[in-house]
Amino acid sequence: MIAVIGMLASIVLVSLKGVREKARIAKMEEDLFQIRDAIEIARHGQDKVLKDITVSGCSACSCWSADCDYECNGCKDRMDISFKRLGLPGAIVDPWGKYYSIDENELEFVANPCRQDTIICANHKTIQIPFYSTQCLYY
Repeated sequence: MIAVIGMLASIVLVSLKGVREKARIAKMEEDLFQIRDAIEIARHGQDKVLKDITVSGCSACSCWSADCDYECNGCKDRMDISFKRLGLPGAIVDPWGKYYSIDENELEFVANPCRQDTIICANHKTIQIPFYSTQCLYY
């Protein structure tokens, strides 16, 4: 009887792990859409591309080093600034404990101005933001 209960408990624990991961992925998707919406609202409200709102060409660059890996204070501090400029309360932690980050690319380089802005969930997903500037709308 104890062996049967032990076996059933292990099956339940394994299935719970899958449910937890699905919940994390769903939360990540929700967060990414919230950040994307904040970017869209800020760009239309201020009539600027993202890099001019956050005053950075690469907010995410402070998060990319092996020493940081989207978890260090430098990453948090940069994301606090960028996200607050987007109207969000500050840096947002993903369900795996790392900071979401943004890479502002549109109109960043004259030689290649039409690179898309991205939102990054470290090791899980990156989404691209549609172009805002008229220069890139039909690119």
